[in-house]
Amino acid sequence: MKEFIAAFHAEVNRLNAGRDQRLALQRKELTEILNKLAGLIDAIAEGFRSDGLQQALTDLEARKRDKEEELSAGPPPAPQLHPNLAELYHVVGEFRRNTEMTRRLTVAMPLIDKPNNARP
Repeated sequence: MKEFIAAFHAEVNRLNAGRDQRLALQRKELTEILNKLAGLIDAIAEGFRSDGLQQALTDLEARKRDKEEELSAGPPPAPQLHPNLAELYHVVGEFRRNTEMTRRLTVAMPLIDKPNNARP
């Protein structure tokens, strides 16, 4: 079971790594767009006006919208599996077995301790 979980864990993380990298790249691009927009807005606020500046602002606003749509339409980041998942699975199994044994003993102990149940 440990080998299966380790192999499954490695494959899931491998598949998720590419998706997570693409998501990180999209977020980085959005941050760059927002920074450029802030710079253009500052320039306009300081009184700089030109057709080129307005066109750059319009283009960046469109790119921002597109990038935000891409990010919202895409899947959320995938969960990363714990590197010791196989060991955790084993520990949980042991815990369940011990819990069941404790439950059985809790039920059996009163029956064992009662003198009425003793046979001569």
